[in-house]
Amino acid sequence: MAGIGFELRKILNRDTFGSQIQAYFLGLVVVLGPFLCSASVLIALSTFSIQYADLDTRQIFTGTVVYVFGGSLVITGLIQIVLARFIADKIYRGEYDTIIASYFPVLICSAALLFVTGVPIAATFDISIASMVLIVALYMTVGCLWITVIFVDTTQGYRSIVAIFLLGSIAAFVTGIIMLQHFGLEGLLAGYAFGHALMLVLLMQRLLAEFGFPTSMGWGILGYVRMFPLLVIIGLMHNLGVWIDKIIFWTSDLAVSSAGIVTSPKYDSAAFLGFLTTLPAITHFFVRLEADFSANFQRYYDEVFFRSPYDEIEKAAEHLRSSVFQAFRSVIAFQSMFSFLSAFYGEEILAMLGLPVSQVGMFRYGVAGSLFLVFLLFSTVILMYLDRQKEILICVGILLGLNTVLSIATLQMGYQYYGLGFAVAALVSMLVALMHLANQLYSLEYMTFASIPVLGQRRAKDKLRARPGGMYGRYNPVHLPPKKTP
Repeated sequence: MAGIGFELRKILNRDTFGSQIQAYFLGLVVVLGPFLCSASVLIALSTFSIQYADLDTRQIFTGTVVYVFGGSLVITGLIQIVLARFIADKIYRGEYDTIIASYFPVLICSAALLFVTGVPIAATFDISIASMVLIVALYMTVGCLWITVIFVDTTQGYRSIVAIFLLGSIAAFVTGIIMLQHFGLEGLLAGYAFGHALMLVLLMQRLLAEFGFPTSMGWGILGYVRMFPLLVIIGLMHNLGVWIDKIIFWTSDLAVSSAGIVTSPKYDSAAFLGFLTTLPAITHFFVRLEADFSANFQRYYDEVFFRSPYDEIEKAAEHLRSSVFQAFRSVIAFQSMFSFLSAFYGEEILAMLGLPVSQVGMFRYGVAGSLFLVFLLFSTVILMYLDRQKEILICVGILLGLNTVLSIATLQMGYQYYGLGFAVAALVSMLVALMHLANQLYSLEYMTFASIPVLGQRRAKDKLRARPGGMYGRYNPVHLPPKKTP
C-alpha cells in the first residue's frame, strides 16, 4: 500500500501519543472504511425508517444489502488479489504512471462480472422492475467500490479519503430517509445507492487528480490472471469460505423470506456482531504490517538482491521474523481479552442492542470464529508477501470445505450448536495457516536460496523467460545461446 504506507510511517515517526491515535484511525478508515460506512448507514436507516416504512419494506431492504455485500465480495474476490499483486509489481518497478491506465479496464471487467451475476438473481425477487434495476445498480456500485479502494490505497492525501467516506455515508442516510417518505422501497434503495455512487465518483476523481487521466487503456491485468490462476481461485474461495455458512443458514428454520429475498436475521446479526469485535485486531495488524513488517521485508530481499554477506542477510531475516512475531503477540495480548469479555458479557451486549438473549450462543460462536478468522487472514497476508500461493490455497480450501460441511451438520444437531461449524472451520484453517507460516519464516533463508535456479542445471522453459520490458530477475531470450540439437 504505497501511498497509505508512506503516510503511516511518517505519522508514526513522530513518536507521540497523538500520532499513534492518528495512525490507527487512518488504518481503520483505509482497511474498513467502505464496510464501516455502509454498515453504519444500514443500521441508521433501519432504525430511523421504522416510522416511515412497514416491516416488509425494511426486511426487503436489509436482505438486499446483505445480498449486495456478500455477493459483491465473493465475485470481486476473483479480481482483488490478482489486482493487488499486479499493482504491487508496478510499484516495485517504479511504474507509478502506468497504474491509472489499468483502472478503467479493471473496472470494466469487474462491472461485467457483477452485471452478469446480479441480473439473474435480482430477476427472481418479487419486486417492481424499478427496484430490480436499483438493486443491480447498487450491487455493481459496491463491487466497483471494493476495486477502487485497492487503487486508492496507492495514493496520498488520506484526509480527503476520510472525508469522501463520511460524505458518502451522510448522503446515503439523508437521501434514503427523504426518498423513503415519497417513493417507499424504491426511494430507500435509490438513496442508499446514491450515497455509494457518490463515494465511488469522488474516489475516482481523487485517483485522476493524483495520477492524471490515462492516455491509453492498459489490459495487463488479463495477463496476470493467466500468469497467477491460483490467486484468482484463492480470492474466490476465501470470500466464499467466509460467507458460505450464512448462505447455508438461509435455508434453515431461522430463515425469513420477503419478496423472495431469503435471509436469516438472527444468525446474520449474531455473526455480524461477532465480526465487529475483531475490528481492533484488524486495524492494529494493518498498521504494524505497514509500519514494521513491510520495511523489514524489503530490507531482507534487498540484502539478497544486492548480494550482501550472508551475516547481513541472516540478520535481516531475523528482523523480519521478529517483526511478524511481535505483531502477533501484540494482537493476541489485546484482542484475546477483548473477545473473551465480549463473549462473557454476551447476554448484556445483546440486551443493550435490543436483540433476544436466545442469540447469545450464536454470538459467542461468532466472536470465537471471527477471532480465528482474523488470525487466518493475518497469516495468509504474510504468506502472500512470501508468494506461497499453494499454502494459502490449502488454508482457504480447508475454510471453505469445513465451513460448508460443519454448518450443514450443526443444522442437524440443533439450535444450541448454530454457529459452531464456522468457529471450528476457522480454528482448523487458522492452525494450518500458522503451521505453514512458522515453517516458512523459520526456513526463510533456505526457502529463498533453494528457489533460485542453479545455472547450467537445466535449460529454462520459454514460459519462464521475460519478453522485452519484463520484470526484474528475468532475462531476454534473444541473448540465449542457440539450443543444441541432439
